Amino acid sequence: QWAEVGVETSTTDKVLGAAGKRALIIIDVQNDFCAGGSLAVPDGDAVVPVLNTLREKLHWDLVVLTQDWHPTNHISFASNNEGATVFETRELPDIGQQVMWPDHCVQESKGAEFHPDLVRAETDVVVRKGTNKGVDSYSGFGDAFGGRWEKTELADVLRAAGITDVFVTG
Repeated sequence: QWAEVGVETSTTDKVLGAAGKRALIIIDVQNDFCAGGSLAVPDGDAVVPVLNTLREKLHWDLVVLTQDWHPTNHISFASNNEGATVFETRELPDIGQQVMWPDHCVQESKGAEFHPDLVRAETDVVVRKGTNKGVDSYSGFGDAFGGRWEKTELADVLRAAGITDVFVTG
């Protein structure tokens, strides 16, 4: 597959800057964001074989997977806001503008699970986000307010592993 994008496998480490300790961060490759999911991204499944190849062909000192992990009463769900319609934007107290999403990646649901074809290892670190019912978190580090309401362990995990180079995909 590397030949398809014009990179020889033997030179990929040089291209990616192999000098430091590297982490691959895989963002939200979950059923609800793939074909048939409640918030499916067009061709979302197409990233899975590419991610699996990245894992197979390159050395990573750390692999982190972020996982949207919402409680059923999450503030961003249209179903939890009277009269809201999916994809409309509302002004919420203390939050500001918030898109009203369909229910997605609900804790312990099939939609919140990682795509079944995504290669995973026991050494992978899973960082869950969106766990605070009162604020949305679009970042693996926490909410959009600098961790004011939700801060994940991602920064601490990267620091503890001595990671110097981060590659984000998903």
